[in-house]
Amino acid sequence: MNVHSTRSMSEGAMMCALTVVLALLNRFSGFLLESAFPWIYAFPMLIYAARYGFRIALLPAFCACLCALFFSSWTSLFYLVSALLLGVLYGGLLHRGAPHALLFAVTFLTAAVCNLITMVLFAALFGQDVSADLAMIDQLLASMGPTGARWFDARSILLSVLLLLSFLQAICVHVGAQLLLVRLKLNVHRMKNLLQLNAPRWLGSAFLWIWLLYLLQSVIELQVDIRSLLQTLAFCALFVSIVYGALTAFAFLTLRRAGKGMVLLLYVLLFVPIINLLFALLGEADLLFGLRRKMIRGVNHGTFGKL
Repeated sequence: MNVHSTRSMSEGAMMCALTVVLALLNRFSGFLLESAFPWIYAFPMLIYAARYGFRIALLPAFCACLCALFFSSWTSLFYLVSALLLGVLYGGLLHRGAPHALLFAVTFLTAAVCNLITMVLFAALFGQDVSADLAMIDQLLASMGPTGARWFDARSILLSVLLLLSFLQAICVHVGAQLLLVRLKLNVHRMKNLLQLNAPRWLGSAFLWIWLLYLLQSVIELQVDIRSLLQTLAFCALFVSIVYGALTAFAFLTLRRAGKGMVLLLYVLLFVPIINLLFALLGEADLLFGLRRKMIRGVNHGTFGKL
């Protein structure tokens, strides 16, 4: 047995023990971790897989599942297994030098599938009827008049919330992993700053078409499934536009060297119902016209902030 294998076994045992400690903390805290931060289980195996690869990380991940089996409930074990799978996949791809876009996409898809399984499986096991709940929400929307039933659909709202939660979980895992790996001095590609996180222009054009079709559904008769899909796409497009609008605003404040009070105010305004629509318009303008690229060009040529 050489030094490399001994070190990998020792670190694997440490990461396995750390995962079990997190599972114990979840049980002693009244299942707080799995209710609010189920993705936190992924970090120990993520670090190990990023250092040694996907195949070597499978054994300590399996050992952590066996150890947690003795004191965890089946719901806690599901959260643990799904988070360990996410950590091993993310770390294995990072070990192979995968780009950030692929890492984020894999994290988002894994989180979305796990959230969907959690919603369907847990509802069935606990005797809840998801279709009945959706029908009740549709009746509530119908009581608001024909406008509420036409512009909002229970299935589209549920799917949009599921995708939103998966997106937020992917951000937490991706950003947290990058910060941890940089602190541990592992060889990782640094993330881009706010001015460099650009999207293709066709995405902004696609959002405009989606919103146009969403507004035209009041005069166009669509099937229920198509209308639900269109509403889901419209909600997702709105959320992505708000994110890019926030990135543009933060980039502007950063280049202007604004104080912490302005940054804090911007955080608060993001959650104000009417104001965040202005962020969506700003994000759409950034997607179509490349506002942050023009900011960089203005800084390089000394014209930033001038009319």
